Amino acid sequence: MARTHRFIALLCLAVFAAALTACGGGNSADATDTLNKAFSTPIQSARIDLEVSIKLDGVPQLKDPIKLSVQGPYESGGSQTIPKANWDISASAAGQNFSAGFVSTGENAWVQFQGQSYEIGSAAVAQINKQIKQAASTNKQKGLSQFGIDPRNWLEDAKSEGTDTVAGVETNHVSATLNVGKLLDDLNQIVKKAGSSISGSSSAQLSPSQKKQIQDVVENPTFDVYAGKDDNVIRRLSADIAFKVPSDKQAQVGGLKSGTVSFSIEFADVGKPQTITPPTNAKPLSALTSQLGGLSGLLGGAAGSGSSGSSSSGSSGSRSGTPSADALQKYSQCLQKADPTKPEELQKCAALVK
Repeated sequence: MARTHRFIALLCLAVFAAALTACGGGNSADATDTLNKAFSTPIQSARIDLEVSIKLDGVPQLKDPIKLSVQGPYESGGSQTIPKANWDISASAAGQNFSAGFVSTGENAWVQFQGQSYEIGSAAVAQINKQIKQAASTNKQKGLSQFGIDPRNWLEDAKSEGTDTVAGVETNHVSATLNVGKLLDDLNQIVKKAGSSISGSSSAQLSPSQKKQIQDVVENPTFDVYAGKDDNVIRRLSADIAFKVPSDKQAQVGGLKSGTVSFSIEFADVGKPQTITPPTNAKPLSALTSQLGGLSGLLGGAAGSGSSGSSSSGSSGSRSGTPSADALQKYSQCLQKADPTKPEELQKCAALVK
């Protein structure tokens, strides 16, 4: 199950990254030319609307689709700073709803949780910006190409589908199939490069047998690109991927039988200045990390429930797996009422999932 979830998460993340860093009736030659131009034309600024929906059949805890939404303005920081952004983020799964936000001015950044802003800090962001500038000075490649990969290679059998109006702009619509093998190879390449600076990250790479298992279950993945007729900049990018798990493998993935992943990202007001307003009355990020400490301990305990000596104060080992949805709901409600500056209130919430 963890392997399947990891694939879905990496797929959505990779497609989103490709859209931001490289995005950019006829015959197949026209369609290929459209794709080549679109994926070599960067998006400098836009209002983003990202929607992801994941439906898993056969998993009792996930009868309803898992949904993720990211909306708000974006401006590239080029090779000098992190992007400027003001994104509203919402997600839902297993009857639970989650909302958050992310704001960046390029020089500072904030995360927003339960209506409160938490400052990451200009000093921390300055360190990231320093790394961005250093990377730009030593590596002229941009976006995902600096990892030795090209998202354009993920798409094959391009076909022109005519024209459509997206976000008020006339676009050329091209459909294509997604080469899952090349996508997985590139995801492994990203993880491998990241492993040089992040200890242990290389263990997240897919093995050849895992890659084959994913390729075997994915059915007819499709991709659609809508690029501006006049500027070649992508205005919408979407993907639909279905998979079916063989009956003799379903028990190994928690009863999962089949599923679908639908992804769509739309860009409006492309090339126009975007308004990014820093939040007021922000608290330090440490206040948020302490608030989420109980959840962090929960996840760590669930992942390592077979270990000894590192459990909470209870000695009976009562934590026998992931807490129920009801316990998580009570935990979430408790956190909403708790004062993040008072450890005793956070400890009471954490006790609800122990």
